[in-house]
Amino acid sequence: MCLLSIFILAGVQIVDICIATRSHNGGLIDLLDLRKLLCQKRKATLESLSEDDCLRAISKLKVRLLSSSDPSMLYILKLWNWMYIVSTSLDFS
Repeated sequence: MCLLSIFILAGVQIVDICIATRSHNGGLIDLLDLRKLLCQKRKATLESLSEDDCLRAISKLKVRLLSSSDPSMLYILKLWNWMYIVSTSLDFS
């Protein structure tokens, strides 16, 4: 399996996790929490999956998630020293 395929597979698994946890976290998941869930899904250790691996996997995908009201994007949000993966739009009314 080539390196690009590995990142695409990880990206698909990340999208799956983001959709599954959206009702619990409102579409905002901490990168560390995402890594932990991805490691559980892959039956791997946290040390075997770096933050950079997750960020690269997300960057390899141009993802549009369909919600009931409108399409939204999957993207990375950095706030100070924390990184979050956002799977809903940040439009507030």
